[in-house]
Amino acid sequence: MSDQKELIQEVLDLKKKGEYEHALQLLRNGLELHAQSEQIKALLIKLLFEYAGFLEDDWIVDYEETLRCYQEIAELDPSSYRALYNCGISLFSLGNYDAALLQFNEALKLKPNYKYCYYNIGLVYEELNKLKKAQRAYKRALEIDRSFGYAKEALKAIEIKLEAIPDTESPPSSNIMLEKLKSLLRVSKKVKLEDLQTILGLERAALLNVVIEWAETYGFEIDGEYLLIQKKSLPKFFKNLNLEDIQ
Repeated sequence: MSDQKELIQEVLDLKKKGEYEHALQLLRNGLELHAQSEQIKALLIKLLFEYAGFLEDDWIVDYEETLRCYQEIAELDPSSYRALYNCGISLFSLGNYDAALLQFNEALKLKPNYKYCYYNIGLVYEELNKLKKAQRAYKRALEIDRSFGYAKEALKAIEIKLEAIPDTESPPSSNIMLEKLKSLLRVSKKVKLEDLQTILGLERAALLNVVIEWAETYGFEIDGEYLLIQKKSLPKFFKNLNLEDIQ
């Protein structure tokens, strides 16, 4: 026990000096020796958050390193929605929008009413020029917190853009898309995810969320790059199918 106390004190001393990397490595080594030590683990997580915050300073800004910090936290504590959310922020800042959306959605599984996730999902969709999706994300954030100022301003701005430009997100005819999808599912036992992505016009991460929901609700199965169709569920699936909920 005394060696753990000495380790923690040494880490705290290094932290005061701003020697984060040295302190973190000592904690990693300590956790290998004392794998059951919740105290060392908790301090490592706390210091990783602090170091990532330090790296996000305007004068430093190293999003690749912050991403590594948050990924390490997520491995240490899979229940940390903050780690997943901040992974999304780092990925967004690095321009990896699909991966950022995936992380935000994973964070929402742990904390469904996390308004900041929806707000940042809106920002990602704005970058992708998916303005209606951005609008829906901002509205969802405001459903959670009506006084959320950032979301209010973002929603106002996006609605001005939507009024000023043609609707580029909606296909020429949603009915055509719907009939294509129905026809494909009627005649197929399995469908390539790539074909579904083309028909629905979705990003890869968004498509995966959709087909996972279909699989859970209608008994479909995902086999590699294919969606296996449960034929007896198709009537119910077609009845409930709404492209506006998907896009």
